[in-house]
Amino acid sequence: ISILFHFCGDGHLSDKKGGQSSYRQIDKKGLSNFYQKLNNCFGTFEICPSNYFEGKINIPKTISEICKKIFNVSSCRWNKARIPSHIKNLPKEYLVAGLCAFIVDEGHVGDVIHIYSKNFELLDDIRDIALKCDYECKPIRKKYKRGIFESYRFLISSNSHLQFYK
Repeated sequence: ISILFHFCGDGHLSDKKGGQSSYRQIDKKGLSNFYQKLNNCFGTFEICPSNYFEGKINIPKTISEICKKIFNVSSCRWNKARIPSHIKNLPKEYLVAGLCAFIVDEGHVGDVIHIYSKNFELLDDIRDIALKCDYECKPIRKKYKRGIFESYRFLISSNSHLQFYK
């Protein structure tokens, strides 16, 4: 489940024939964590060292096709990605795993947990999941930087930190 949420955050599953699926993460610890998740599920595979150095892993076609089949998605691109309803209805422990993965890619943990995306529908799915996990969430709002729209965001309240931690 966390792999799907990572693809929705900083990755994508290609919908084009011959297209390349990939995952980008500047933080090398986060990039290594994602690569290890793939290795745990699908076995080891070679990655391009120069791409890795630049914060990118290209996903073998076999793995991306298996993920699309398992999760029943045709693609997963930043502007079109959605969390399928059958995933949103899984037990809480799966939803928390997915939420944690998405926060690694599109979140910030401080006094509150900020979660961002330019994809409103995807962010609404993520907020629904957080609410299903009984976290107190603020409504989705637009975030501006110097008067220019940057993304949508919502906050998981500080009242939910200990619950999230557990």
